[in-house]
Amino acid sequence: MFIRVLGNLFLFSFALDAGLSVIDDLAKWMGAAGIGSLRSAVALFVVLQLLPLFACSSLTRGLPARVFLPLVGVAVWGNLGAAPMGMFFEDPHAFSLAVSSFQAAAAAAAFLTLRYGTESASWTLPRSEGRFEPLRFAAFGIGSLVLGPVLLAGYLVVAIATFAHQATAGFLAFDTTGIHMVERHYEKAGREIWLVGMIHIGSGDTYAQIFDSFGGEDTLVLEEGVTDDQDLLGKRLPYDALIEPLGVERQTKVSSHFAERRASGDEWPHVQRADLDTSNFTPATIAYMQGMGEAVEAFEAEDYAKVQQVVMRPAMQAPNVRGVMQDILERRDEHVLEALETALPSYRRVIVPWGAAHQRRISQVVTGWGFEQTSSRRHLALEWSGLLRALGRLGTESRDEPASSPAP
Repeated sequence: MFIRVLGNLFLFSFALDAGLSVIDDLAKWMGAAGIGSLRSAVALFVVLQLLPLFACSSLTRGLPARVFLPLVGVAVWGNLGAAPMGMFFEDPHAFSLAVSSFQAAAAAAAFLTLRYGTESASWTLPRSEGRFEPLRFAAFGIGSLVLGPVLLAGYLVVAIATFAHQATAGFLAFDTTGIHMVERHYEKAGREIWLVGMIHIGSGDTYAQIFDSFGGEDTLVLEEGVTDDQDLLGKRLPYDALIEPLGVERQTKVSSHFAERRASGDEWPHVQRADLDTSNFTPATIAYMQGMGEAVEAFEAEDYAKVQQVVMRPAMQAPNVRGVMQDILERRDEHVLEALETALPSYRRVIVPWGAAHQRRISQVVTGWGFEQTSSRRHLALEWSGLLRALGRLGTESRDEPASSPAP
């Protein structure tokens, strides 16, 4: 009796959640007020049923796996971000509507399976003896232990890739070979804008090839790079300590790359720094950046107590991070956009090789100016095979490192 009630309760609450989600997302997509509170309450009720439902499914055939496991999977997938569906939607309301529509389709499929794919031919679960089945329980347990971590790790990779794709508007791309930086070209009335999403680490040869393509007369490159003229940070963040174990290099500055050309008399392209100085940031952002530097140094020194102490400071907590992101991302975006708008009348081509996270906002403004994308290309920044080899070396070194002798 309990199994039947639990199963039917989950079926109907899942379907109700799907229906409310579709209504809420459709209303928001059309610019109307939604029913977020009611939707959230029903969704929470569904989530709370997942664990007991999965446990009971492993104990008895009273809950048909082909009916309930897809629903459990959809519920977990949706609550974990519905990756990689987000890669295919620019509008967040359209994305949410697509996810809720998928949930509604899964609910409909479950009811149809019960009605036409089971002996009971009913829209609800029939009465069942619900006997405990040891072999079923063992199969579920072993399958969960073996496949669970693999599926979770795989989904985590997909979710990270989806988040990066959404956050950068596709200027950072992932495939089976590795991580790619995306370059897009825009044109309007004889003027060109090249936006190059950067991740600032990788192979030195990759960046040299990218920068070499910037040559050509009547071209300006707007260089990224926050300065610290007043020495507010005290010292630079120790990036090299983070990336050297991965076997990669830090990106060369654009101006440094073209220094030899200047010496030989080659004028083009012009390079202009178009970034802020730390003196333009708020004190909260300075404190955050100082804390990050201290945490990285402490981690490198294996002083994990110091790392914990630093990250627990008020300056490093979530309420402060929003303001930090406004400085590090939004204010810098507006600054480079001003430089870009100022430069366009004077140059036929302006190139913006900035971090991929900045290119989302920059590309939105550029297309808003009437520029149309004409082409794009990818640059392989990091290969999975190289990263795996580096991680393998790190694991070997940590195992071979002799244990420290106890203090006398």
